[in-house]
Amino acid sequence: MRVRELMSTDLVTVPATADMQTVAERMLYNQVGSAIVTDDGTPCGIVTETDALTVGYAADKPFSEVSVVAAMSNPLTTIQPTVSIREATDRMID
Repeated sequence: MRVRELMSTDLVTVPATADMQTVAERMLYNQVGSAIVTDDGTPCGIVTETDALTVGYAADKPFSEVSVVAAMSNPLTTIQPTVSIREATDRMID
């Protein structure tokens, strides 16, 4: 089985200039647990629900005052859709 058989292509994205309020709204509206952060349309990071909780707790500020850059994980690790699921899971474990 290949990655392309399980992957999702409907991604939720947010610009690197966004605040965490915007990120949370998009994730909740789209019922997803993560959003890809883009800089001029190029993926540069990812924000997960855990990232949001962590930065919200650590910053002790409203999400509207916290930059997505403060919460995102980067660099992104990507893989080609033609790769086997086994190779993808091995890479995630690493």
